[in-house]
Amino acid sequence: MQEEISILIDFPSGCRRVDPASHFCVSGRILPRGPLPDDASFRVCLYDAAGKLLRHTTSDRKNDMRQFLYHPQLTGYPEELDPGREKLRAFGFPEVLVKDPADPYASMRDSTIKCFFTDDGFKAIIISGTDKAHGMLLDDGIGFTDENGQPYDALPRGKYRLEAALSVQGRILARADTVITIDPAEDTLICRFNPAAHKTNMWKWSVENGFSMQYDPLPGYLDPYLGKWYYHMGLLPMYRASDIAQYASSRVNMFVYLIDPESTSYSTELAWLQAHGAVGDPDRFRAYCYDIGEAVIGEGTASEMRGRIIPFARDEAVHICRIDTVKDSAEDNVYDLSGKDLLASSPASGTVEIRAGSRFAVMSVIKPVQLDPAAFSLRPDNTYEIAQSIDTIQYEFTCGDAHETHTRHTGLTRIDANGENIGSSVFEGRHIFRVNGAWQGKTVSVTIRCALSGGNATGSPARIHLRIT
Repeated sequence: MQEEISILIDFPSGCRRVDPASHFCVSGRILPRGPLPDDASFRVCLYDAAGKLLRHTTSDRKNDMRQFLYHPQLTGYPEELDPGREKLRAFGFPEVLVKDPADPYASMRDSTIKCFFTDDGFKAIIISGTDKAHGMLLDDGIGFTDENGQPYDALPRGKYRLEAALSVQGRILARADTVITIDPAEDTLICRFNPAAHKTNMWKWSVENGFSMQYDPLPGYLDPYLGKWYYHMGLLPMYRASDIAQYASSRVNMFVYLIDPESTSYSTELAWLQAHGAVGDPDRFRAYCYDIGEAVIGEGTASEMRGRIIPFARDEAVHICRIDTVKDSAEDNVYDLSGKDLLASSPASGTVEIRAGSRFAVMSVIKPVQLDPAAFSLRPDNTYEIAQSIDTIQYEFTCGDAHETHTRHTGLTRIDANGENIGSSVFEGRHIFRVNGAWQGKTVSVTIRCALSGGNATGSPARIHLRIT
């Protein structure tokens, strides 16, 4: 006797909350694992609280091969890793399912066919609104409609019932349903997840503070189905259109660490907030960093230091994290997480002692501040062209009547323990200087200012003191 089939809905997960103006993924497992009938079909439906059907998507064949895998907006693995994208076809990307691959554009916008299932699992997407004209924050690059080509208005806040069902010739083999809520989170988080120690800190910190993080997959985002992550893949304009929804009406908490200029964090999330004037509102935006600039330095050694998460003060423009004495091999704006170029680190508090003639690095983190919203122009791919930024740090060294001034660019690059570049950061700098031998036995005051592109200083300066021994 065949074991009874059941369906488990894995996503949406947790509290089953979805952000307003966001499409969402529905996926899960079909149990027990085993071959399903060849004439099986799968359907995902969304009903309102009164039981009215609002959205539906159906697959009428298992392992549906009818996928538009070379859609011009689809970013995938290099061709040599997946020739013809045949492994992607088997993996299944419901966003690009069509009725006829020979004429893909005829049905690409039809949201009611965006469902893929195999013998042991299913994936589908549920569309909120068709475009900005129908309540979305950004156009998703496709403009999904119903099966008749009619647009959708974005789903309003409230409770809904989500149902997934497996059928054969109209007979239900298995069904599962759950209640979901469309509602914004009170607090959301912008952060990056490299390296591992930092990722662990972010998960823990977000839970402790009740910050919402995007745990669930978003429509348009393609998981690294070959196992190795190279870069973001998928229909990225679609992914970004839903990603930004989590920040539209929540209080945003940004952790400033490894904010790469090409990251979604910088080029879409923060840029959208800048374009809408939210960064300057302390009730809408707060920024944090590590007091020493890293999650951990010298892990497992006698000199180990672990970073504390601290908020930027309201009037703080730049936080000076620490002073490193470094080897001659150390480079400006490069930090090797292995510590191979590091001699010693000292928190930048009080007066830091440095030996005359030595090389030292000043590690700093810049607080994101509200810039001119007109400097942020939306591109078709839902990233922003950014015409204004804080991109230099100005140093003034004062020792008695002697003065030295230096201007250095931001853009710290981190190298992991394997020697691999894991990204650069527009809001961080690690700048190397050599102690002037004439200052031996004296205390040097260093005033540090941020400057906008163009050279104009902005925000309150920071100061550190160096005792030259």
